[in-house]
Amino acid sequence: RRDEITFRKWLRLHTQLPPEVMAMVEFTDISPVKRSAQDVWFSRLTPNFTVLPNGDGTGAHAIRYDSFTISVPLYTRWLVSELTSPTPTLLDASRAGPPVEIRRCSTLTSLSAVRVLVPGCQVVVNATGVGAADLTDVRDPHVYPIRGQTVLVNVPAFKAPSNGARCVMKLGSPANYVIPRARSGQVILGGSFDVRQSNTTPDKALAETIMRECAKLVPE
Repeated sequence: RRDEITFRKWLRLHTQLPPEVMAMVEFTDISPVKRSAQDVWFSRLTPNFTVLPNGDGTGAHAIRYDSFTISVPLYTRWLVSELTSPTPTLLDASRAGPPVEIRRCSTLTSLSAVRVLVPGCQVVVNATGVGAADLTDVRDPHVYPIRGQTVLVNVPAFKAPSNGARCVMKLGSPANYVIPRARSGQVILGGSFDVRQSNTTPDKALAETIMRECAKLVPE
């Protein structure tokens, strides 16, 4: 439900933002499992949804549709500017409420320490993710890290004003995907999914494997 609401809002929003920030592109979703339109909840929502009768040409099944990609750094920068401005340009100023105030801290030992940073706050939302395991007054035992490695590359053919950007995702273990950051020319290649791993040092051999497998999906 929330995904559908967001998608419909983005249908309007993407026409007002530069293509380097947000763009609608062609998606190809490859899977070892055959799917019909009835199996995919967003088939009625995304433009040009189709089941490819011949799959991806290698025996795997595939669907294709149009959806959105964003450049997270650029989109976040725009979103923060809208939220902190007393006169937002695209958000509905009559419903946005007062400007958001951002305060940063280098460490947070407990959730209750937020009240020291923001005296008088009435509601504290715990959105600390895996950090919730380290908060002294939370100690959530159910959160754990998952390591994911990606590779960021520049692809001139995917940069606006070219409409060449496209997204290809192949499900599996591991999954491989080529996700452009809108039409900025930057493309994310993935990936890995290592449960309960927190090592942040890039694995060069894994990076080479990711690039090799993604080149099979999108040779250009």
